[in-house]
Amino acid sequence: CEEVCSEGRWGHNCSQKCTCKNEASCLPESGKCLCTPGWKGPSCDQLCDNGSYGQDCRKACECENESVCDPVNGSCNCTSGYIGEKCDEVCEIGTWGYNCTESCTCQNQAICLPHNGECICTPGWKGVICELPCSSDSYGQDCTQKCECENEAACSPVNGACTCTPGYKGKICDEVCDSGTWGFACTEKCVCKNGATCLPVTGQCLCTSGICHN
Repeated sequence: CEEVCSEGRWGHNCSQKCTCKNEASCLPESGKCLCTPGWKGPSCDQLCDNGSYGQDCRKACECENESVCDPVNGSCNCTSGYIGEKCDEVCEIGTWGYNCTESCTCQNQAICLPHNGECICTPGWKGVICELPCSSDSYGQDCTQKCECENEAACSPVNGACTCTPGYKGKICDEVCDSGTWGFACTEKCVCKNGATCLPVTGQCLCTSGICHN
């Protein structure tokens, strides 16, 4: 008999029913399944393993950064934060998410994480979008460091450096100006005469023995 079995049948007198799945064709002589691209197994009921695709899953995927490879044609479904044919490009600055379609809301030069939009604040800032400056007694990354400045000195919110008020010096502004000096960073020279001392803050002379010439 030269008659070919109808689709879905095979064997002697076409008495056997094909078990192929997912649009696979069935050889009429043996019942063997010829899988469509993206499928494997005796019945073509198993998707290609991640990392392979195509006819009989023979081709190797080229997707990067944990992206998912389409088992049929090998196209890459990028994970959040990546774009490109191979998902090898990070979202451009200011964007994040799947296909980089979300806009970052971070402020004050904060870094926006491309996969979830989370803001990594620059030193001196805090808050969900880095919108809040550190309080006067804190500094650094997320404002977690404690300022050590003394005598009402200003503390840099970035690195904690102390800017001393007039009359004080030292790393944490805990030292009074040396005798004969006054002012910011103790850079001014006292001009008091007749043994008078000089106030370290204002440079005013403190007279002695009733004699005073400023």
